[in-house]
Amino acid sequence: MLRRNNPNMPLQDVKRMHKDQFPDWFEYIFAMTRRPLKARSPHVPSSSTHDTSPPSATLQAHLEAHPQANTHELPPQLATHEGPPPQPGGHAEASTSGVQNKRGPYRGIKLQRKKGRVQIRLNSLNQPIGDDASPLANHIGRLARMGTIAPIDYIDWRHIPKKITDRMLEIVLEKFDIPPRGHNWVMYKFNKSWKEWKCELKSKWYTTERTIIEQYANRPATGIVPIQWIKLVDHWRSEKTVDKTKKNVKNRGKLKMHHTSGSRSFACAFEKQVIITTLSCYNT
Repeated sequence: MLRRNNPNMPLQDVKRMHKDQFPDWFEYIFAMTRRPLKARSPHVPSSSTHDTSPPSATLQAHLEAHPQANTHELPPQLATHEGPPPQPGGHAEASTSGVQNKRGPYRGIKLQRKKGRVQIRLNSLNQPIGDDASPLANHIGRLARMGTIAPIDYIDWRHIPKKITDRMLEIVLEKFDIPPRGHNWVMYKFNKSWKEWKCELKSKWYTTERTIIEQYANRPATGIVPIQWIKLVDHWRSEKTVDKTKKNVKNRGKLKMHHTSGSRSFACAFEKQVIITTLSCYNT
């Protein structure tokens, strides 16, 4: 702001005035860059702002006192965590060298501009085909990443109440005109995208190197409901889940045939195939 209002002011003077105005902020940033996360003490720092009770007990007490907050609020004891800013992966410091520029997540900008509902064609297996099949799949994947629409604190997709899954279908049908026989595919795609989103969260934002309080506070800035994230972290930390994860990783390593058609589904790829007849072989 100072540089913008005073373009002729030397840069050194601008930096000095910024440090004088925001000393606490600069001190925090410098401290975070000097101390990697691995070097920190595994114990929660003693402070009057932290509750000495276990995190699970803190969460349970908060839910009992605020029954309406189980999907929208974070307990104050966990929200005041004095840790590093959220960082994906297992380290607080991220190197900028060798980072490739990649497209961000799908936001559905073109879909929002369209008027009316998009007509979806289905094949004989009730799978979407045509040019609008990809936008439909992307839209479902975007909705599956929203905690207010597809809660991530359920262990299994089959445990999600029917009223929530019915609402998911209603939101999709607001933008797409899908025949009733294709509704089962929509929920199948929701299930697949929801599981992939949880897998991505675990690979990028969860690590056993952090303390439980640090892990509660370390989450994506958007799309995540705090209480849902806490329950999901507790599930990942359980002994049963850890053992199951090790077995699944071993079984996944035995997979030899992988999907090779890119983002295009097999249904769309099959539709674009040309049937070769004996007569067509003699056409010139």
